Amino acid sequence: MVIKIKTTILFFFFVVFLLSGNEAIHAEASLDLVTNHEEIISFKNFPINDTSSYKGIETNQNEETICVKDYFIQEETTIGRDDREKIINTKIFPYSACVFVTATYRSGETYIGSGSMISPDTVLTAGHVIYNKKLKQWPRSVTVYPGVNGSHAPFGHSSSSKLASLLGWTRRFDPQYDIGMIKLDCPLGINTGWFGLTSIARAGLKVTSTGYPGDKALQTMWTNSGEISSVTPNHVYYRLDTFGGQSGSAVYNSANQIVAVHAYAQDRQNFGTRTNAAIINWIKNDLKNMSSFPGTYGPILDKYFRVERNPKLKLLTDSPM
Repeated sequence: MVIKIKTTILFFFFVVFLLSGNEAIHAEASLDLVTNHEEIISFKNFPINDTSSYKGIETNQNEETICVKDYFIQEETTIGRDDREKIINTKIFPYSACVFVTATYRSGETYIGSGSMISPDTVLTAGHVIYNKKLKQWPRSVTVYPGVNGSHAPFGHSSSSKLASLLGWTRRFDPQYDIGMIKLDCPLGINTGWFGLTSIARAGLKVTSTGYPGDKALQTMWTNSGEISSVTPNHVYYRLDTFGGQSGSAVYNSANQIVAVHAYAQDRQNFGTRTNAAIINWIKNDLKNMSSFPGTYGPILDKYFRVERNPKLKLLTDSPM
């Protein structure tokens, strides 16, 4: 009888162990990176630090004129009175680092979103901007236009070389993991500059969201500032006015560090995916794995390396990130 009871107790704890282990594996898998090239890169828990913004190098050499088109958008919410302000000079930082995103799917439908430069060749955006929940697929092509103002693209454009999101989004569409990265086929960030990242967010902190809402003149940039109303481990809530098309835009502090990526609307507040320690870890680790320009970023040392074949990238030697 004693042996039977001991066996039952051991079996019980073995089952508990298995279940708890599966939960841990499941939680970690949600932070694994998945790309549109069907790669899966396991999450690695490295030590992280906040990163600083970079202003960029002004130039007119990439300016171009583009068409203004009609796109598919998803509605969001303005809170009470519409307090958004139009950005007239989109060439100055940090507006230069805010990008207009178009994503075209196999059906031929093109959706719009917003994003933010976070390195010379990387845009941070919402997961649903680059992996459509309704279509359950990656877009056929993605194009970004930093600082676009109507038909004027002061920094030109870049196509995506690779797209990435988290398994928690692409497999389960869990809003906690609604975040994505767009790797570019040229280092536009050298001229546009880029935002920093921080995991520090608290109620009362003043933040700004800047992007391309679809209820305004298309391809025009709008901004709104206010205070964070509340935070959770994975989301930041705020009473900032937004509309469809602004998903993916940075919610950033006075030091131009991103605290969240705007993604969702509610009746009385909007919210975004928080750049918590795990998300920043994912971003910094996977910049190394996804770099379009090998050697430009060192995720452990937080420094850029000299790339002899590209004189522009020499300027980034030992730049802070």
